[in-house]
Order: sequence, then structure tokens, then C-alpha cells
Amino acid sequence: MNNVISAFIKAKRPPPDHVRNPSLLTLQDKQQNNLILICSIKQNSVTNDALSQLRSTLRPRLAERVPYFEEIAGTNELQIRWEAGTVYQSPSYKQTGSERTDIAMIVKTKSPWGAQKRILIIAGIRGIGTWGAAEFLKKWWRPLYKQKGSDRHHGMSKQGDFAALVRVHYKDLDIKRVDFVNVANLDETSIEG
Repeated sequence: MNNVISAFIKAKRPPPDHVRNPSLLTLQDKQQNNLILICSIKQNSVTNDALSQLRSTLRPRLAERVPYFEEIAGTNELQIRWEAGTVYQSPSYKQTGSERTDIAMIVKTKSPWGAQKRILIIAGIRGIGTWGAAEFLKKWWRPLYKQKGSDRHHGMSKQGDFAALVRVHYKDLDIKRVDFVNVANLDETSIEG
């Protein structure tokens, strides 16, 4: 949460002023507020609900650009599925020692609950990924901004909606670096269909 607050301050935007337990959010809370959803579907059911609703309410070509979590059959592990069915697994499940690598998503778009509201999802497959994705927004956001499309004719702006994946590298109790993997535009008018 501290990284998210710092990212807002660095961007000269007012940081979030309320923190709520996601299990206590009512439908009215979701409809009337901008939301920052932190953690994967294992720790935050509202993240799961938001990703599911986005995938079912956005136009089909935009919906397929929204990543989602799924359980790996026969395990207690998650993976991320994204564009054209590409699967991203967390190497951290099999790593030992002080080094870990995880995958995380960052999704910024209109809220599926309120037409005039926004959501930001910061969620790793595991906790290290979530931590690293928030740190990415605070320290290493430039590659994302550079790759985020901008085309007025197609309704895309650098400040517009997107879904992105990052790879988080953790060692000796700290996030050492976060690599940008890819970004997809979620601007409503960026594609037809």
C-alpha cells in the first residue's frame, strides 16, 4: 500500500484516503467509489469479481485483452492467462533459497460497477508479485508509459486504460527489479468490435 501511495504522490495526484477490507465492500461501495484492488483472487475476491465482470462486459476484442487468474489443475497454485491464451506461471512456486521470481498484472480501466468510476488492479500470482507490481508503479513505470499506445484517431491516450504484466525479481528480503513484460490498450475506442 505504501508503494501505491508513493506512486500517487510522485504523479502529483491525491493518494487514496480510505482503505477497506475487500470482504466488507458493498455493491454500493463498488458503484460509488474509484477502487484500487490489491492482491490476487486468493486474497481478494473483489479482484476476481472485477476481472470476471470486465471480461464479460467489455466489447469482445477488449475483453480478451484483460488478463485473469486461474488455478493450475491438481495444485494450489495460480497462473495468469492473457492475450491469445498465453499462460504465465510463477517460477517462485519451485524456487528455493533467497531468490524468487513472480508475475503480476496491473490493470487500469473503467469500473465494471459504476460508469463514471475507475479501478486499478495490482495483483501478483503471489505476494511478492503484488509487492513488486506496486513498486514498479512507484519506481520503474517508464517502460509501461513508453509502450502504452497513443493514437487520437483510434481513441488511445498515454493516460488511457490498459492491462500490463510485469516480472518481479526478489532477493534477500527486497524487490531488486521489476521487468516490464507487455501492455495492451483497453481504451474503449482503441479497437472496433
